[in-house]
This record gives sequence, structure tokens and C-alpha cells, in this order.
Amino acid sequence: MLLDRFGSKRLMLTGLLLMSAGQLWFAFAGSFSVGLAARVMLGAGDAMVFTSLLRLVAVWFRVKQAPFVTQLTGMVGQLGAVAAATPLAAALATWGWTASFATAAGMGLLLSVALVIVVKDSPYRGEAVERRPPRTGRGGDAGRASRRRPARTAAVGGVATIFWTCAAIMGCGSWINRSAAVAAENKEKS
Repeated sequence: MLLDRFGSKRLMLTGLLLMSAGQLWFAFAGSFSVGLAARVMLGAGDAMVFTSLLRLVAVWFRVKQAPFVTQLTGMVGQLGAVAAATPLAAALATWGWTASFATAAGMGLLLSVALVIVVKDSPYRGEAVERRPPRTGRGGDAGRASRRRPARTAAVGGVATIFWTCAAIMGCGSWINRSAAVAAENKEKS
């Protein structure tokens, strides 16, 4: 219902800000329970971003393309999680726990700016989120946004990929053993 009322862009922005706040909270978590609460906040933001992204796919792509783009988005997110593990481990070893996760939170804030600039709720004018495209003079339809505005469609897909990669980087922290991060901080202090 929130998605219908406020639109994808607002919910994605809220979700990304929640993810960034959760990541920053996680960076300074002093106990397991606080860290767990921060991860729950991050997960709530991730859920808002993903459901909003599915809505964008439904509005911006043709019906035949939507399942492929939806699956591709999920796969890119999973690959981002795998690819982010090594850089995150290196950041933990080099900068320590707090700086690494605070940096990831800062990346989320930068992506929020990109979201505000690039993402549109709908390819249509006015308040309509979903509407049939206008008919052409030949009786056929004018096509979905992906045929009429390929650059904007590619931008939405590119931002979606960035969001999922950022979400993967933020989420990879739970894969890394806390003791390894403590060891890295101890090494940094010595």
C-alpha cells in the first residue's frame, strides 16, 4: 500500500536511507544485540528497495521483458554479494570494523543522491504511475518506455544494479566472522 501511495522513488530513497543508517549503526555496534538490531534495520531498507524496484520494472519494461529483468536484477544482487566479500575483508583488515562499515554507509548516502537525480517513478507524464501508452495514428500502440526512451530505461537498470551491489556490500558484513574484525582492529592498534 505504501508503494501505491508514495511511489517507487520515495520508497527506494527511504529504504536506501534505512540501509545506510543501519549500516552506520552496525559500524558502531558494541554488542551482539545492537548489531542484530542494526542488521534488521538494514534488512527492512533492503526489502523496501527490492519491492520498489520490482514496481519500476513492471512500469518501465514490456510485459515480456519484465520476468527477465526481474531475474537479472536478483542475480546481479547475488553476484554483488559474492564479489563484495573480498574487498570488504580487505577493508576490514586495513581500516578496521568501524571505518569499513561507516564507509559502506557513506556509499549508501551517495547512492541516495544518484537515486534522486536518475530514477523516475514512471515514464508517463503527470501523476499517473501506470497507464496504457497512447495509440498511434496507425491503430497500434506506441510501445512501452523501453522502446520510446532507451537511454532512460538503461539508466534505471544501471541504478538498479548499483543499488543491489551496494546492498550486497552492506550485507556482506554478516558473513565475516566478528573475531576476524577484532583481530584486524588489534593489529591496527599495535
